Amino acid sequence: MEIASGDYRNGHRFGFGTYSLSDHETHQLNLTRDTEVVRQTALNLAWSHGCPIALELTDPANTEYGPIAMAKRYSEVNQWFRYIQAKGKRNPFLCRGLTVPTLRLANEPVGHYEEESVPPSHKTHIAPMTGIVGYALPRIFIESINAQTRRYWDEPEHLRLPYLISKSQRVDELLARLSESTFIYTKARATSILHHTLAVGVLTEENCRTAFENLANQLSEHAPFLMREYNHLSPTDKQAHGIAEL
Repeated sequence: MEIASGDYRNGHRFGFGTYSLSDHETHQLNLTRDTEVVRQTALNLAWSHGCPIALELTDPANTEYGPIAMAKRYSEVNQWFRYIQAKGKRNPFLCRGLTVPTLRLANEPVGHYEEESVPPSHKTHIAPMTGIVGYALPRIFIESINAQTRRYWDEPEHLRLPYLISKSQRVDELLARLSESTFIYTKARATSILHHTLAVGVLTEENCRTAFENLANQLSEHAPFLMREYNHLSPTDKQAHGIAEL
């Protein structure tokens, strides 16, 4: 593994999503038999993604994930995160929340991470893709595309990013609105959406309880139907689906 220089590795900043694979590179990765080459690619993508447990997830012995699956997932999510960032430029204040690291609160020190998978700044700042909003936004957007019954350009206005961005004053509001619209206008299950929007793994890794509480307030206001489903889930259901208990 290449030693990181500050927040950068291979020219990509930790947690900014600037690195993804082209279709050709993905095809070549599928053909590669050298596990170490595949894993190194996955680790490079993980750095750009801001994953604090990349070694665990890309371990060839990890039968649930592993290097090839995680390389593709990191690449896909990074790509859509940049797409959302580009659309967010219509709202400069909102865009700042997707492009600037946030300072960790003194009473919420960083949670679970691997020393080799993060830069020193991870202990004091939350990179754009590492917090709950940057983590969940591209994943919910992917969920909304995969769960639609119509072509993306024929989708309801309430699923279109420009519309949602124009209605949102803050990034967690945008996430709440996108989550609600995905629940209402697509076939995505509430648990599939909440698995991302209120990912317990992010809470464990980032220990950003205040951000989750703020997001819960936005969900209560802008995603009432989704939150009704959340409130009907038992603690056992939430645990089974990786959904944080608020």
